[in-house]
Amino acid sequence: PLEFWGIKSTQIPGQPWGVGWQGIAPSKVKKMATGMIRNVIPKVITLEEIFARIDPKVLQQEIEAPLAAAVVATIEDVGHETFPDIWQGLPKFSRQEIVIRVQEEVPRFMVDLKERVQADISSVFDVEEMVVTALCREKQLLNHMFITCGFKDLEFLINLGAHLGLYFGIIQMLQQYFWPV
Repeated sequence: PLEFWGIKSTQIPGQPWGVGWQGIAPSKVKKMATGMIRNVIPKVITLEEIFARIDPKVLQQEIEAPLAAAVVATIEDVGHETFPDIWQGLPKFSRQEIVIRVQEEVPRFMVDLKERVQADISSVFDVEEMVVTALCREKQLLNHMFITCGFKDLEFLINLGAHLGLYFGIIQMLQQYFWPV
């Protein structure tokens, strides 16, 4: 199971057991995701390559609505904090004009922001932390990746366990038959 199934207070933190059970992969999601990211991501794509593929216009379209609301709230806050008397005395039309003027500058700002961030991307984004956090939220995805990517290895381990169990079982059976304890 993805979540601990049993008496929650008895689960050993970071372990799949207690008085109940949780799948191995979901119980060690942080450790497994960190190991996977450190081994896979550098071989597949770099952070710089990911960020270089982002189109500033598409980025602006994606964050336009939340950014517009944030711009209005920020301008209101700055106006109230910096010049409270002047801001209160401004007609509503003038305040709206300031907001419109700032929003007109957002596309240019987005291009500039992307260039600045791209120059030192690793100080802004921690891909490992973002992916590990996402996989901790989506344990089913990690489970699926673990099974899909490691199917041959898992199959080998299952077959190895079956064969070794059979061979050691036969040896133990013969030992008990000829030299009983």
